[in-house]
Order: sequence, then structure tokens, then C-alpha cells
Amino acid sequence: MKRSYIMMVVVVVVVMSLLNCYVECEGCSEEERSLLLQLKSSLNLSNEDSFHLSDWEGQYCCEWGGASCSNTTSRVFQLLLDPVGQQGSLSADRIWYPKESVNILAQFKELQYLYMSGYRMNGSDILRVQAFCKLQYLKELTLYSTSLEGKIPHCIGNMHSLQVLDLSDNQLQGTISPLTINNLTMITDLSLSNNHFVGTIPFSMFANLSKLISLDLSNNYQLEVETEPPNWAPHFQLTNLNLANCKLNRLSGSIVPSFLSTQHTLESLILSNSSLAGDIPSYLLYNSTQYLYLQGNSLGGPFPLPHQNTTSSLSSLDISNNLVYGSLPVNFVDLFPFLYHCDMSANALQGNLPPRMGIGTLQWLFLSDNNFSGEMPPGLMKSINMAYLALSNNRLQGEMLPGNVSMEGLACLELDGNEFTIPPDLSKTPFLVILNIRNNHLSGNISSWLPVNQYLTVLLVRGNHFEGSIPSHICQMESLHLLDLSNNSLGGAIPSCLASVPDWKSRPVAYNPRMEVIPIDLITKGISYNYTGMPVQWMTLIDLSMNKLTGAIPFEMGNMTGLRALNLSHNLLNGPLPVSFQNMENLESLDLSHNNLTGKIPQEITKLSFLGAFSVAFNNLSGEIPSQGHFLTFTNSSYEGNQEICYCLSYRLVHKANLQETCHLCFSVHWREAAMPMTPNDENAAIKGKYTAMFLCWILGAGSLFPWNSMLTTLDYYIAIFPNYHPSRVLTIAVLSFAFGTIIIMTYYEAKMNTRRRNLIGYTLYFIGSVSVLVLNLTTSRSGGIGAYIGFPELLQSFLAGLAASGTITSAFRLAMKAAFENTKGGLRKGALLFLALSASFELVCVFLYAYVFFKVPIVKYYHSKASAEGSKTVSIDLTDAGIQVQATPSGEEDREQFERLSNKQLLLKNIDYAIDIFLICVQTFSIFPGFLDEDTGSHGLGSW
Repeated sequence: MKRSYIMMVVVVVVVMSLLNCYVECEGCSEEERSLLLQLKSSLNLSNEDSFHLSDWEGQYCCEWGGASCSNTTSRVFQLLLDPVGQQGSLSADRIWYPKESVNILAQFKELQYLYMSGYRMNGSDILRVQAFCKLQYLKELTLYSTSLEGKIPHCIGNMHSLQVLDLSDNQLQGTISPLTINNLTMITDLSLSNNHFVGTIPFSMFANLSKLISLDLSNNYQLEVETEPPNWAPHFQLTNLNLANCKLNRLSGSIVPSFLSTQHTLESLILSNSSLAGDIPSYLLYNSTQYLYLQGNSLGGPFPLPHQNTTSSLSSLDISNNLVYGSLPVNFVDLFPFLYHCDMSANALQGNLPPRMGIGTLQWLFLSDNNFSGEMPPGLMKSINMAYLALSNNRLQGEMLPGNVSMEGLACLELDGNEFTIPPDLSKTPFLVILNIRNNHLSGNISSWLPVNQYLTVLLVRGNHFEGSIPSHICQMESLHLLDLSNNSLGGAIPSCLASVPDWKSRPVAYNPRMEVIPIDLITKGISYNYTGMPVQWMTLIDLSMNKLTGAIPFEMGNMTGLRALNLSHNLLNGPLPVSFQNMENLESLDLSHNNLTGKIPQEITKLSFLGAFSVAFNNLSGEIPSQGHFLTFTNSSYEGNQEICYCLSYRLVHKANLQETCHLCFSVHWREAAMPMTPNDENAAIKGKYTAMFLCWILGAGSLFPWNSMLTTLDYYIAIFPNYHPSRVLTIAVLSFAFGTIIIMTYYEAKMNTRRRNLIGYTLYFIGSVSVLVLNLTTSRSGGIGAYIGFPELLQSFLAGLAASGTITSAFRLAMKAAFENTKGGLRKGALLFLALSASFELVCVFLYAYVFFKVPIVKYYHSKASAEGSKTVSIDLTDAGIQVQATPSGEEDREQFERLSNKQLLLKNIDYAIDIFLICVQTFSIFPGFLDEDTGSHGLGSW
């Protein structure tokens, strides 16, 4: 009987094996094979994007990549469609229409697991997700990074079989409906992270999801989560909770969620950047949790200690950027025996480091930006597992790493910003990649403690007291990217062999993942930048500034085509700027200021098309400043302090024999800031400050006629005190005769006149003339005569808007003065004098604006320089008067015929329309003003006009 039973079992096993073999050999049904091919077609993939489905052909569809079949029914139960995971990204124009594809997916009768990632969906917002509600039997639905938009449709709550729902990394919006979530009673894993949800949700909405073990709502920056509503108790036991970058408990004091004390199986808790405050509950550190991240909050209090003699299960702890204070427990290593990653930087911790800190499993220790003091603990010296050690910006002192150190796995050492006096012993750290010991009190010779390290990529020694020369064996460190030896007392010459370092000689190609872990602060382009991640891989820099280096800059440095930033400023370097620098094609920042460099700046340096920061200030350079390409954008500060350097513009002049001559208009560097032209093709330069210039021109235009209109509007007062004269006639004849003569002189000597000086003199005389009228009136007690008008010139300007407005302004002011003093004793005189005082003040404002403001407006500088570059003689004369030299470059025989201006006759004929206009204006003024202003012409010989 027993033997028969055994035989039956054997037969059943054999039969089942044969059936399995039949199923697997036969493959899926023809129906589902056809559906898979239809699905592939509906995904709208190009040939290059569909490579992950390239094996979807033949009869055995259960063997196709991404498709899995049941062993018993041979039907498809799982689809994994993840081109991003296999390729990186889809083509930008590949759009997936989910409604059509989901109709196909719904025909897979046993489909339970669907994973899709990287497809860009099309269709109306809510229908994109709603289409998946047809898949009622799904246990897992993952639509990661599929460009979903809109709200989560309520029909998702009808998918009662769902155990895993992942809609992360999309553009979902709106609120998260508690009703929809409450219906997912079988859910174990829910991820809605990296979306755009808003509003406030009660955490109690998850209370009845008894099977929930993993919840991720992170990186919904406008989502507020309240965990403290009364009368709720969780029916779940979470293993993973991520609420990073949400706003937690805004309505309940931003406290740490209290329900966490009931979660006894929690392995990973992430509450970083969640606006939390208060003390850190000790139960978070001393339970079953392995990963705890609370960084970027306002959590304070002393470092949490256990209530009982218990130890922590934590392997990774991050409480950085909080307000935790006090000292660390002496038995820290015993309390955290499994800890391999610890970040407590940017708090207010103080005291000595625990003596055994570093012994055990600890590999990553970040305690920067605290107030720790004392010396390096002995435990760190025996930390054979330590890979990253950052203790920057504390008050540690003594020796950095003593000779008995044993840290062979150390990759990064950051001890900058402390009070160490003895450099580290690096003989037993052969795999060191990053060394940052900036801003300490270290001294001695660098070569005495720095060995040749083939893996060292970042060497930062800035701000110490090292002496001697730059060690030549630095050139043997073939992995160097970043070298900062600035602000020390190093002397001697710059080693020419620096140009042989591979990643400075050509662009870096090697990838070192250890460089991406630690953010690195570097000063380049005069600004401190923080480099993190991939940018660190590609950044290359040499900073030897603020030392006592001597000699010439090595010509070989020009061969460092991979270098992006070079700073040799504030040294004692001499000799020329090497012309080989034109080869440094990737250079973005070059600072050679505050040295003793001589000679000319090589014009070839303009080939450096990526150069964004450049300074050779305070040297002894001479000659012409490079004036091509983007070098025109560098300001005066790039060249100041070089007494014999100049900035030149080239233009061509044509004399009457049609021969061309190239001339250079050269500016002293002291005037370059004000006179340097902007890039001619830069449209912004031509309009920058436009409205400021329009306002200034309006004021200056009004100021040009203010004295004239002032005299006209106060004639009633002078007629009253000088009844035997005709003031309007005297004023008209004296002023317009002077103006007409001035115009003739200006026309003839236009090319030799200094426009800026002429206008300044004019506004000054306006002011003096207005004040003189006041003074004469006050000193002569109204008994003066026509002498009050002598020396009152009018140099009319063509600011038409201001000119037109000046009449309105003066009339309005005069009417106001007359109305104010009409019924007072001596009111006519008081009103006139007050009005003339306002006029004089207005002219003083014009003098100031024209002298100190107008020519600094960008649009004025632009057109001024443009006219100069085009060969304007008037502008050239103005610049010469300002101390700017105009030089002609010979381009032919020395006795070439000089340039000649048009003859007076030619000039008159060419501008006959302007001449006629000026003549008619004068005739009209002489004809109208006397009769218009004063109808009582008296008995003068001019008659009734």
C-alpha cells in the first residue's frame, strides 16, 4: 500500500512537470500574442526607442522581454515597460496615447502587475489616469514619470485589488481626496511623490489602511500634512515613511508626528525640510529604525539620549541644519554600533569629540559648522573604515592627522576653518581624493608633509602660513583638478611642469564618483561658488594668488587647454603676459592683477571665447587694450592701475582725393569707463537708460529757455520801474542779436568746438545771468538801468520738448507768483524776485545734471562712442579736451595730403534749409515779440508795431 502511494506521487510529479514543459514550450496564447503586438504598435515608438521591445516577435511571447506568463495558465500576468531604465530617455517627439493602449491592456484577463516608466502621455488631463481604472484586477500599477497631469480620478478608489500604486514624478495637481484613498483597503505601497499636490490633508485618512507599509508623499512643496487631529489611531505598521519637503503640522506647532511612537517596525523615516520644530524625540533614534533623515528643520534641544540602557539600530542618521546643541555623549560609539553614515553638521554642538568616535562601522562622518573644540580624538586615528571625514568650521586645534594614523580607506578629508597648527601626515592615506585644509594656522614647507598621491583630485590649502616654493612633485599628481594654494607666503617661480598635469592639459575625461559626494566652495570670477555633483567633475582651477611668487609666467602654461580658471593675482610676477595664453580655449576666468607684468597685452588673447572674467589691473602694462569680441564688455576695473595702457577705436576717414586712412581714437584707461563704447550690435546697449535720458533732455531743454522766458514774464515789473525805456525791445534786440552772431560763429568753427564745454559754459552763464538780475535789482534799489541786461547771453539748444514746455512752466510760475503777492506791499517786485530765484535754481540743477549725470547714462555713452567710432570730428575734439588722445596710423606716404573740410560756400549750400529756418525765426521774433508783449509802444521810432 505504501509502495503504491509513493508510485502515485511520482506519477503526479512527472505529469505536472510535463504540463509545465508543455506550457513553457508552447508559449502564450495566440490571442495574447496578438494583443502584445497591438500594444507595441500603440506605444508609438520609433526604431531607436523600441529597442527594449525588439524581441517581441516569434511565437513564444512568454519569453519576450518585459512580459511574464503564469506557469499554470500561460497567460500574461505582468508587463514591465521601462525604456527609460534601459536607455535613459525616449525621443522628445514620442507621445503615448493611453486610452487606446489601456483598451488593449484590459483584454489581458490575468494581468496583475503593470510597470510603465518614461512614456509621455497624451490626452485630456484626467482621462490619462482614468483610462487605467478599467484594469480592475491589477495588484500593482506603476506609472512613474509618464507626464500625468490633472487630479487623481475618484475611480482609482474602485481598484480594490491594488496593492502597489506608484504615480510619482509626474505633474499631478489639486488635492488628494481622502475618499479615494480610503477605498484602497488592500494597498501596501503608495507613492505620490514629486508632484504638485496642494492643500491640507489629514494623515488620519490613511488610518484604516491596515496593510499599508510604505507611504511616500515627498517633494510636494505646497502640500500641508496634519498628523495631530484628535481621536484617531493608526491600524497600520509602516516600514517606510517619506514626507520630505512637505509642510508638517502647521496647525499644531510643527511638532514631530506623535503617531510615530506607535510604529514599531519603521525602518526608514524621512522628514527632512518639513518645517518641524521642538525637540527630537529619543524614540526616533533608539528603535528599529535604520534610516533617519531629519535635516533642514528647526529641531533643537540637546542630543537625544535613550531612556533605558538600549542601543540604536540606526545605520544612517542625518540631523544636519537644525538647532541641536550641547555635547555628544562620550559613549556615542556604543549607543550607535551599526552606524556607518552620520551627518550632524550645521547645528550648535560643542565640546570635545567623543574619544572613540570613528571606531567601528562608521564610514561617513560630517560634523562641520558646529562649535567642537579640542584635538582630534584617538578613535579617528584608528578608523580603518572611514571614507569621508568633514569637520570644517569648528574650533579644533593641534595636529590634523598624527603619524600613527591608520585611515587607508580615507577618500575625503575636510578640516578647513579650524585652528590646527600642524599639517596632516598623509603617508597612510594613499587613496585620498579630496584634501581641504584651508583657513587654519598651518606653517612650514608644503613638500614636507605632502607626498605624491596619484588619486588626489582636489588640493585646497588656502589661507595658511606655508612658506618655501611650490613643490614640483605636485606635477606628478596626475589626477589633480583643483589646486588652491592662495593666501600663503609661498615664493620662488611657478613650476612650468604644472602644464603637464593631464586634466589641465586637456579636458577631464575620467569620472570619479567620490568627487560628487562633498560640495566644494571655490572662488572664481571674483565670486565664491558652491560646486556639487557633476560640475565638480568638469571644473578645473589653479589659484596661486596672494603669495610672493616671482619670475615670469611660464610660457608652457598656455598649453593648459583644459583649465577653466587661473588666478595668479597679488604676487610679484614680472615679464610679459605669454602669447601662448591664446591656446587656453576653455578658460573662463583669468586674474593676473596686482603684479609687475610689463609689455603689451597680446591681441591674440581675444580668441578665448569662453572668458567671462578678466583682470590685468595694477601692473605695468602698456599699449592697446584688446578691443575685439567680448573683450569690449570688460570694464575699466579690468585694466586700471596700468598708466601707459589705452583703449583704441579704429575708423576710416576719406579725404577729397578719395584716399582712405585708418585712424585710431585712443582713450586713457582713466577715461575708458565713461567713454568706452558698448558693443555696436548690442540692441540693449542702445536703449538702456532711454527714459532716464529722455527726462534729462527734457529738463535740459527747459533749462535752455528758462532764463529767456523768465525775463519775458517779468517784463511787467521792469516796465513799471523803467517807464522811460521799452524793456521788451531792449531784451529782444540784445539777446537775439547775440544769439544770431553766436550761431554764425558756431557754424563756422563747428569742427573745432568742444560741444560739452560750450554747453556747460552756456548753462553756467544762464545761472550767472539769472543771479545777476537778482543782485543788480537788490543792490541798486530798483534804480539801475539797461546795465542790468548786459552780459546775459542766450545759447539756444534744440531740446524741443523742453523748449516748448519752458514757456508753459514759466508762465504758470509767474501767474502763481503774481497771484500770491498781488495784494501785498511791493508785491510786483517780490513776485518777480522770487520767480527769478526759482529760475536761477533751475539753471543750477541743469549745470549739475549736464556736468555729472547726463554723460553717464548708458544710451548717451553708446551714441557718443558710436559717433566717435564713425569719425565725428566734434566728438573727437571733445574727447581730446577730456584727456583722450587721437592718433593716426600711417597708411601711405608721410606727406599725404591732409584732410580738408567743406568750404564755407559748400557748407552753406549743403545746409541752406537750416540757414533759412534760422533767419526766418529771427525775423519772426523781431517782428512779433515787442508788439505782442507790450502793446503800448510809446513814442519810440519803431511806430505802432
